[in-house]
Amino acid sequence: MYHKSDVCNFSTGIDFLLFLWTALDRKISETIYTEIKTIIGEEGTIIVPTFTYGFCSGDDFDIDNTPGVAMGNFSEYVRKLDSSIRSKHPMQSISANGRLAEHLCEVDTYSTFAENGPFDRFIKASGKMLLLGVGFENMTILHIIEERFQVPYRYWKEFSGNYIQHGESTRKTYGMYVRDLDLNPEIKIQRIEDYLTSLNAVSKRSIGEGVVKTINIVTYIDVLSNELQHDPYFLIKEDA
Repeated sequence: MYHKSDVCNFSTGIDFLLFLWTALDRKISETIYTEIKTIIGEEGTIIVPTFTYGFCSGDDFDIDNTPGVAMGNFSEYVRKLDSSIRSKHPMQSISANGRLAEHLCEVDTYSTFAENGPFDRFIKASGKMLLLGVGFENMTILHIIEERFQVPYRYWKEFSGNYIQHGESTRKTYGMYVRDLDLNPEIKIQRIEDYLTSLNAVSKRSIGEGVVKTINIVTYIDVLSNELQHDPYFLIKEDA
């Protein structure tokens, strides 16, 4: 599933967390973190999403203190660790802990999915996505493919606001390739998961009431990029 020196991007769900709570009777997030670090070692890197969209509606973004919204307790646990580093984007940041944390998070790009941005560096590091009790709908890295291919059901939108770092506030501008609400596109998550599973790009393992899914991100990107080259609507079509 994952091994020493792996670069792992995690999303967690309640079924998996409840199992850990019952089986191990310890603090849930600390338990997950400790167990993962034991496996991947000091050379490995843990990545979690710490997205928050208050900046879009005029809220200040404090890179040190603004929590992720609806990202889960494990993401917040990792974000708050003294040894973790958070990437710069005020809406779609990640927090990383481990050998590649600084490399992944040091860049300040207009879009978090831009070339040489945090997610691009994650892909180039041949990272793995681990979904702990959640489905493919939590794989926000899908948006890097949509952005690369400039899919016609999204468009660029710019946001400016107060950006706080180490207590100092500056006015900054960032962009996102957002969904066109007039078209209201819906990603066909289950069809995409079934398709990738049929290509042996996904491994699954049951733990408690949840399922752990592991996806090699290079394979994931290559497969879906190949499809989008032929059909820009592939991700939202009902049938493959």
